[in-house]
Amino acid sequence: MAVPPWLLLTFTFFLTITTTHSTPSDDVVLLLTKIKPSLQGPTQNRILSSWNTSVPLCEWQGLKWVFTNGTQLICTPISSRNWSDLSLSKNPALHLLSLQLPSANLSGNLPPELGDLSNLQSLYLSFNSIMGSIPLELGYSSSLQDIDFSYNLLNGSVPVSVWNLCDNNKLVSFRVHDLSLSKNPALHLLSLQLPSANLSGNLPPELGDLSNLQSLYLSFNSIMGSIPLELGYSSSLQDIDFSYNLLNGSVPVSVWNLCDNNKLVSFRVHGNLLSGSIPKPGLPNASCANLTVLDFGRNLFTGVKRV
Repeated sequence: MAVPPWLLLTFTFFLTITTTHSTPSDDVVLLLTKIKPSLQGPTQNRILSSWNTSVPLCEWQGLKWVFTNGTQLICTPISSRNWSDLSLSKNPALHLLSLQLPSANLSGNLPPELGDLSNLQSLYLSFNSIMGSIPLELGYSSSLQDIDFSYNLLNGSVPVSVWNLCDNNKLVSFRVHDLSLSKNPALHLLSLQLPSANLSGNLPPELGDLSNLQSLYLSFNSIMGSIPLELGYSSSLQDIDFSYNLLNGSVPVSVWNLCDNNKLVSFRVHGNLLSGSIPKPGLPNASCANLTVLDFGRNLFTGVKRV
């Protein structure tokens, strides 16, 4: 028996409506099958138990979402429709924007799939008991800007792939404070260049611990505070540019330690709020024979101090 055309049209329309958003978002699949099991470790985690398709997406703790068109998923107030919408986890247009779970009793490992979250910008997992190493896949993310793994039990070395995140000035902050990371002699940062990267913190004294760092360019930011004296204890720094920031205080005399073996080639601090006397380059037992660029312009200096 022939099927009337109107019946076929009705069936097709019904099928289209009922299959809309039937497939979970790729990010939801990664969260549930890879990331959640890896982060929580051997025992069930109360916070991660909220990551469940029987729970509305807005109640999944520690997460923020964005649609493909760039619009963020609004989950407040609680009375909003989104708060109770169970279908959102099946919307393929939703992507994870932020994963923030500090002090969440996590005791597992960092899953390599974190690097597959194509819209993830913020990853804050500080003050947990996460073990193992930092996965090299993290450096292949196309979107990560802020990372904080401080105060965990991570070991091994920082994979050199992490610095891929500096492409197009994406990376804004990377914190691994108080970890047991080793210094792998095969993985050494040679250059850190983040001009015009919207940085607004302070210069960490640990910059002086990067044993192979030769170039440090952080100009045109809003970096505050003083120049750490530890910078002068670097064994490799040759070129430094802190121009056009908000640095204050004085230039530490230890900076001229970098002239040992004629390493220091350029030192620029133009356009800051530095004050006090300008130390004459060099120390009693070191000259700055290769220092070709020294720019102290547009600061608050009062004179020259000979040391």
